[in-house]
Amino acid sequence: MAALWAAAALALAPGSSPHAQARSLLAGCRGALATVRLVAVSAHSAALPAMVRTTREASDRCDLIQPLEQLVEAHAKDPALQRALSAGMNLTLGLGGYTQYLAEAAFGRQTGAELRKAIAQIQAGRRETAAALQALA
Repeated sequence: MAALWAAAALALAPGSSPHAQARSLLAGCRGALATVRLVAVSAHSAALPAMVRTTREASDRCDLIQPLEQLVEAHAKDPALQRALSAGMNLTLGLGGYTQYLAEAAFGRQTGAELRKAIAQIQAGRRETAAALQALA
């Protein structure tokens, strides 16, 4: 599913700028991430299955590393694209960490350190995304 989002973003329109492609990827991820509640959860929480589903959907939309790396490779001297890649990495890795936290929580293994790390990465990714979107404008 993630590959479909990435392919769609990179094929926006023939001749679309690399900045437009990166903006589309980051904006799509930011929108998907807005649906995710980054909170501690217990194995017995009735909300856990919905949280897992929402987080996985956001992870699919935020699988940004490969498409952004391709843009950076093609335009290596563009600092705005490099900033977008850094933001995408933090968002992708943070959501992966939160997905892992939810999987552990489902089995009753609470890992507060993993939750804090995932939230910190996502927060850093959100800040970097805001800055990258400005640089890509």
